[in-house]
Amino acid sequence: MGLTLSHSQKIEWYVKTCYWMMTTHKLDKIEFVPTKVLLELREFIRSPYGSRYDYVEKGPLVYQLMNNGMQEPIMLMYNQPTRTVFVGEGNHRIAIAKKLGIESLPTRVVRTERKPGYELHIGKKVKGVEPNEYGYVKGSLYPSEIGLRAYSLDKICK
Repeated sequence: MGLTLSHSQKIEWYVKTCYWMMTTHKLDKIEFVPTKVLLELREFIRSPYGSRYDYVEKGPLVYQLMNNGMQEPIMLMYNQPTRTVFVGEGNHRIAIAKKLGIESLPTRVVRTERKPGYELHIGKKVKGVEPNEYGYVKGSLYPSEIGLRAYSLDKICK
């Protein structure tokens, strides 16, 4: 079985993924972010050699994603003090989606307060979110709230 999905397989993949996002994750702040954008936010690049390459090419996650859609959104970690963002969970799924030809992936953003400097070498600067009058930034954000190009579930799933 080839890794790139046909047009009809992609439609089926999005239908299954939308089902998971709109039922299991309906309270999460999820938007679809282009795979190209997510590739730029990965904390490290998966090597095309060795066991990791085999995992992305033919591991069980490949077939699970191909057959069932994406059941968990990509999780981006957003650091408010440095206004940087990186992929916290989903590096393999992003690499596999690229191989499958999936154009955008369900994504959510979680605020983190790590020490300044940690994300500077792995994170990407983003527009960020201004704290409210009490100095508070919500713990869960839509990707578009921090300046990422994103599409709503309504636009993709209906």
